[in-house]
Amino acid sequence: MTTAILCLSVHLCAQQTDNASSQIVFDALWPEVEVIVNQNDSEALSDIELNVHNLCSGDYICMDSSYLMIMESIERNHFNIPMAIIISKLKLENARKESDVANMAASYIDLNRYHDANGDVASGTIYLDSALISYEKINDIDKALWIRFTQLERIDYLKENSRIENLKKMQQLLDEAEAKANPEIQLRLHEQAISFKINSELYNDVFIHLHIIEKLSKEVHPEGMPIYGIMELHRYRALAYAGISNFEKARIEYRKGIEYARKIPDRWREAYMLNNLADVEQEIGNFEIAKLYLDTSLTVAEQYKILDLQSSAYKIRTIIAEKEGDYKEAYFSSIKGELHNNLHYSQSKDFNLEGHYLQLENEKLEAIKKNKELELDIKRNQLRNSIIIGILGILLSSLSIIAFISQRRRRKELSEQNELIMKQTEELASLDRAKSRFFANVSHELRTPLTLILSPLQTVIKKDNIHPDHLKLLNTAEESTHKLLKLVSSILDLSKMESDQLVLDEKIESFHPLLTRIAYSFESLAISKGIRFSMDYHLQKNLNIKIDKEKLETILYNFLSNAMKYTPKNGEVHVAADTSEGMIRIGVSDTGKGIHPDDIPHIFDRFFQSNQKDAVVEGGTGIGLALVSELAKLMGGKVSVDSTLGKGSTFYLQLPCNGVQVIENEHHQITEQAPILNTNQLTHPQSLGNGSQSSILVVEDHSALREYIGDLLSPYYQIITAENGVKALDILNRNQNINLIVSDIMMPEMDGFQLLDHLKSHSTYQHIPVIMLTARADIQDKLKALRVGVDDYLLKPFVEEELQVRIQNLLRNYAQRKEANKDSLPQEADKERELSARDKTWLIAFETYIRDHISDSILSIPMISNEFAMSESTLLRQLKRLTGLSTKQYIQEMRLNQARIMIDNDNHLSVGQIAALVGYSDVSNFSRRFKKRFGKNPSQLMV
Repeated sequence: MTTAILCLSVHLCAQQTDNASSQIVFDALWPEVEVIVNQNDSEALSDIELNVHNLCSGDYICMDSSYLMIMESIERNHFNIPMAIIISKLKLENARKESDVANMAASYIDLNRYHDANGDVASGTIYLDSALISYEKINDIDKALWIRFTQLERIDYLKENSRIENLKKMQQLLDEAEAKANPEIQLRLHEQAISFKINSELYNDVFIHLHIIEKLSKEVHPEGMPIYGIMELHRYRALAYAGISNFEKARIEYRKGIEYARKIPDRWREAYMLNNLADVEQEIGNFEIAKLYLDTSLTVAEQYKILDLQSSAYKIRTIIAEKEGDYKEAYFSSIKGELHNNLHYSQSKDFNLEGHYLQLENEKLEAIKKNKELELDIKRNQLRNSIIIGILGILLSSLSIIAFISQRRRRKELSEQNELIMKQTEELASLDRAKSRFFANVSHELRTPLTLILSPLQTVIKKDNIHPDHLKLLNTAEESTHKLLKLVSSILDLSKMESDQLVLDEKIESFHPLLTRIAYSFESLAISKGIRFSMDYHLQKNLNIKIDKEKLETILYNFLSNAMKYTPKNGEVHVAADTSEGMIRIGVSDTGKGIHPDDIPHIFDRFFQSNQKDAVVEGGTGIGLALVSELAKLMGGKVSVDSTLGKGSTFYLQLPCNGVQVIENEHHQITEQAPILNTNQLTHPQSLGNGSQSSILVVEDHSALREYIGDLLSPYYQIITAENGVKALDILNRNQNINLIVSDIMMPEMDGFQLLDHLKSHSTYQHIPVIMLTARADIQDKLKALRVGVDDYLLKPFVEEELQVRIQNLLRNYAQRKEANKDSLPQEADKERELSARDKTWLIAFETYIRDHISDSILSIPMISNEFAMSESTLLRQLKRLTGLSTKQYIQEMRLNQARIMIDNDNHLSVGQIAALVGYSDVSNFSRRFKKRFGKNPSQLMV
């Protein structure tokens, strides 16, 4: 209910004061009060009464105004409701001593809304009743009318009375207010009437009330409506638009309301509107944006212990999880929402609001009349109970008969349905076979129109003036076209093989790095599915082979994808490379469900689906393995499979050894036995500037991947390797010239996070940049690994070019940081190491502030320097010393890294939407800076 959450606007709830002496008292006491509130020491807060009395010299007005200032500061700055209640009671007691009934009534209203916000409906109702009695006592008809309206609103919200009757009473009160010709009381009641109409789903009526409010506000506030009132108008418009399913306008109104809440500032109101905005986004289908808003809302709710807000947020999370098909998350979010809701109203779980007001009316009757009414009620209840028992007996008998007949009918219907389903299943199977034959025949005809669709799409997408929503749709169409074109291409490849039109594109390749890259590109998928993944390489590691790399990747990707698909959690997938029958043999083994013996002879047949009656429908087209078999034959090899039902399968690829040669050393000198490779044909990536002078420590427990990274970087850097965090620290203790560290996260003895914590807490190593290699981890794990300008993270499987660009950027930042601190004296350097913990705390606070305002495109350096009480030059020096980056560079790094997190988190946002969420108004500028930072355009990473 509106009043249970918060007063509608300041001019309704707050009591203003211009008392200069009370301001002096507040300024003197607030630092002490704030410490007590932060410590949540209620006993110490109650002692403030003596200090207020002494500083005000017992003056009533000074004390009352001082209590009001303290109470409002506790509410707005800390939202500590229990502490605000303590000060409100001190203020109430002060008014009682002076017999100031009007001020007592105002205190009752404050206590009412505080208890309501705390979920204590019973106490809130009692204080609201006390306020009504006080206003009637001093004959303040206008405020008494407002309280009566509020009481009616409480009953209506809890639905303990007739909705139609409540609407009639509401209109009567509005008519009474209009008859008094008091624009202020009319304004109050029309604001509260909005909640009636929203609860009654009369959303069009809300706009009528809003129009009246805007008109009345010009009379009540000729100087202009207070900012709280403007904010509430936007919130109510948003609620009304959401009620009529106009979610786009609702989104706009909520964002405007949130802007005003931030100007005040009022984190509490902002959190409620963010929660409502999340609900609107989930209705539109923007689930990831909705989750981001919910995370911010929950952060405030948890900080201030706002139980009803937490309950609402988890309910929205439940809806999103159900729509995404994540029923486990939906279940736990539902439990959390119900738990917080029960906690919120636990103080009033047995309180009956309607019964409470009925009791107040009955207490006004005479004792004799009450007794007579009680006796009459008893007789009526006895008669009613007798009638009800009789009716229930008849109903139970009737229901039993109906249930028996219904059950028999249902059994018959189920039997008929089963027969129909079996018949339809056979028909569908026949249709599916016909469909497959038809699809194979028309695939050739599909390729040309698909290409004609894809090319115009790509041309349109490259334009700069596309609306973000339209761009998202175009990207979806492009992605789907690629998938369809790939499927058609696979079918056409099969037909080309039959007509000998598919040719090989063979080149000399270093076999060990090639196989390692293909195999370990599936490591992150294995980690996410809880599968153990390993590889054994029993061939010579300096072996070169002439091969069509793309066709080899197609075969192995198919084998590994199937292995991951059919292997359960805690299973194992293993890749092995050796020789057999004079050929190179690559085997991919899994511990999945295996293949039925009757299906093995047909497993490489085109469009084959299992013929077993109990086979689970897995989807797919039956093209992949058929294409694999044909590609292997084209390369002069063959494929085969060994499988045991219930234990697992091993798929083998055998390739001829023709054209194989061994490289003797790291300078690629070729043996005389196989003079096939022309070294002039080999090309290397462009040198990374001064990278050749830098030393990089690679920390990775997988030996093959460790060697692969070392081989990739060794032409440009001095490479040192370690198999875990413990070995890495030992190397660092012996070698003080390490310029950068590339580390895995999941390692034995000491993992990547433990290594990072140790490095950042050690004065000697804290400024060495670190790149963390990780699978698709939780967003909080990514943020934990990230310190902008100092550390970075990279997802497995990574792209070689991207790793090189990341290293180049971090080494440049490292050099800038050393340059910024090169003039420091030894004593100053020692002092900096002593303050490293404080520096770290400051940097975390600074990073948190930037992240909280990252979507604000007008975030400026003067705004930040003002927030942290520093001049712009001092802020620049501080960041240069700690990160090597200027303030502008730091903000850009934060924005780009947040964008990368959104892309990696698969949230289906368009490039334009992500740019807006990280504070870029120009999408083209965002894409250029993103590519410069990460080596790829954002659209390339979103495919």
